[in-house]
Amino acid sequence: MSSEVKGIWFLSLKGYLEREDGPGAWQAFCDEFLEEYRDAVRDPLPSAWYPEEMLQDQLGLMHGRLAGGDDDAFVRLVEDVSVGGIGRFFRILLGLGSPRFAMKQIPTLWARLRRGPSSGQVRVDAGKTGALMEVTNFPFLADRNYRLLQVGTLRATLRVVGAKDVDVRIAEAGTDHARIEIAYR
Repeated sequence: MSSEVKGIWFLSLKGYLEREDGPGAWQAFCDEFLEEYRDAVRDPLPSAWYPEEMLQDQLGLMHGRLAGGDDDAFVRLVEDVSVGGIGRFFRILLGLGSPRFAMKQIPTLWARLRRGPSSGQVRVDAGKTGALMEVTNFPFLADRNYRLLQVGTLRATLRVVGAKDVDVRIAEAGTDHARIEIAYR
């Protein structure tokens, strides 16, 4: 077992596509998945575990098909999908806190959404106006879409807590690690 992710990743995109493009949009998108994932992804369960490679396939489709290969459009898409996917309870919890509080929750959130020996570790040092996030032992960071995913999901999390002037930048990245600098107010 490499790494697994919760089905909420797929449900978030499903909800987004159905809101934006109508009821059949998700099923049409599922037709583009690698054949080995198509049946599983058509009706994902939020708390079920799926192979990380299935998310990797989804990210590739999102970047190519939905964002037209444009990195900035992909990050905005990830951000919008993530805001929609943040549950009501978590949104209320985050809304009670500051950007610093939200950033300190990232390692816990990561651990609840991923499992397995290749699921990586996350450490966050957060202050009043910024944070440094380090992800280690996560081989999927070799895929550029995963690095961009971090930017979009962090922006979404900070957007939910009302942070202003958010800047998320990959300061360093390798095949299994990344250092991400986040500024906010």
